[in-house]
Amino acid sequence: MKAGRRWMTAAQVAASAALLALAVALARPSKMQATLAGGNGWLFASSFLFIPVLIALRVARWHMLARTRRAQMKLAESFHSYMGGLTLATVTPLAAGELARGVYAAPDDKAGFVGLTLLDKAIDAATLVLFACAGLAIVAPGWAKAAGIVGAVLWAAAWLAARRVAAAVERRLPNSRIAGALARALAAAREVSPKVLALCLVAAAVNLALYYVQLYVIMYSLSPTMRPEAVGLFPVITLASKIPSVSGLGVREFTAGALFAEARYAVGSAAAVMASFAQFMMVNALPAAAWLVAAGGFRRLIFKHSGGVE
Repeated sequence: MKAGRRWMTAAQVAASAALLALAVALARPSKMQATLAGGNGWLFASSFLFIPVLIALRVARWHMLARTRRAQMKLAESFHSYMGGLTLATVTPLAAGELARGVYAAPDDKAGFVGLTLLDKAIDAATLVLFACAGLAIVAPGWAKAAGIVGAVLWAAAWLAARRVAAAVERRLPNSRIAGALARALAAAREVSPKVLALCLVAAAVNLALYYVQLYVIMYSLSPTMRPEAVGLFPVITLASKIPSVSGLGVREFTAGALFAEARYAVGSAAAVMASFAQFMMVNALPAAAWLVAAGGFRRLIFKHSGGVE
């Protein structure tokens, strides 16, 4: 089993590296250099201002969820819990390390916090699907725009049915240790009140909207002729990053380069690849590095994974 996981991890690392190399080849290094030289440095620098806002929104959402399980949880604890998960997610295939949030939040209730983490990811996924439907309505030709509206209706129906489905799955789980942990995780997710869930969905929508504004600013700084309709393709790039890989690295950049090939929407592959990679560094790698170095994250990782208590 362990050997199988190692092979799967190695395959995902290799896929990320190969796709990143293909993305660079698609964009062409000479074109990337020319695009960078002709870009607007001040506008590009302004995109860094989005980082603390995006992180704050995510931490606030996680704090709302965490307090449904542990009412006395402090904001600082939620911050370190979220950042610990983000840091591990950045370097693990399928972002599996993000499930470690519960280790930092409540070591004695790991299953419950795994359920909350999965619910948080489900909120992300649901919001992304909704944005993808809107993007389809923007970029699709003629009657095909209706597919975006149909998708949004189906999304609403699936979301309303999710709580009942989770309850049905929980009732049918066999009597085993793993099934018991899964049952506790599902129960924790179902116990989140509709009010908190609605607030989390709003926070996720605002977060994703700002995320795409940031990507637009980055891409526009590299390609000032960019047409506004290009934003309709942004959710596709994000959806592609969910393909098994190391935190979407390579998949995201190759998808961006392919979508904007032949200067679609007046954006070249070079600008699209560089913008996607730059945003990954800004939103994932840089906050994780800052947490490790400046906020004592490295010490926290060592303590938690060695079984120590701070």
